[in-house]
Amino acid sequence: VRRIMPGNNIHGKLKLQHEVQTVDWSGESTCPPGRPVKVEVKNLKTNDDLTYCTKKVISTVSLGVLEESNKNIFEPQINMEDSPFQGMGNLVKVYFRFNETF
Repeated sequence: VRRIMPGNNIHGKLKLQHEVQTVDWSGESTCPPGRPVKVEVKNLKTNDDLTYCTKKVISTVSLGVLEESNKNIFEPQINMEDSPFQGMGNLVKVYFRFNETF
């Protein structure tokens, strides 16, 4: 996250307790130049609908959720049939070993 969002104040840029409704990455949104991605969200605390224009979006939605969801939030839609991860199963574990504790 720090590499994508440089600077010390990443917490002011992360939107917690917001449910994403749509991510328009078509480049045809009403967002200003330099921030081509339009993200529409619902604040789960206040139930307000909000719109953000940004350069990048980090999605932590698992592949299984994207495949089985009845609602594709991306516009244009992501074609899951062409995904290189298709058919990898329900569970994938990745282990990392570091030489130093941090």
